[in-house]
Amino acid sequence: MSTILDTKTLYSALQDKLGLTWISGRELQDNPIHTSNDDGMETSLVGHLNLISQHRIQILGKQELDYLDSLKKNSRNDALNQLFSGMSRLIIVTRDLDAPEYLRAAATEKPTPLLSASVQSEDAIQILHHYLTSYFAKNITLHGVFMEVMGT
Repeated sequence: MSTILDTKTLYSALQDKLGLTWISGRELQDNPIHTSNDDGMETSLVGHLNLISQHRIQILGKQELDYLDSLKKNSRNDALNQLFSGMSRLIIVTRDLDAPEYLRAAATEKPTPLLSASVQSEDAIQILHHYLTSYFAKNITLHGVFMEVMGT
């Protein structure tokens, strides 16, 4: 049986811990971010902006937004086309930074949920890694009536 994680589930679970708010794409909250039987194990689930080896959840902090702002229009459009090519299923802007209009427009044009988080990028990645590891972990329940622990 496969486990499916959608944006709505992640948002509900981590809204308080990450200080999540919607920027755009709330109507896409039922779209899957990842399923446990995805063959793309080489795809990382969460990390900083990476246009070469994209993550399912891309984290954009001040450095990443400054990088995008520093690009000329054509280069920025190329970067945004790569970012919103379909591999990334969720974009999170951290530190309550304002998402630039070009980022909002791209998220709307290529339907991708865009969220804001109040925490630092590193904290967001750490919390998301922990949550995703727990969410997709295989669980086994065993019933024990008699146990011996360290000879007792």
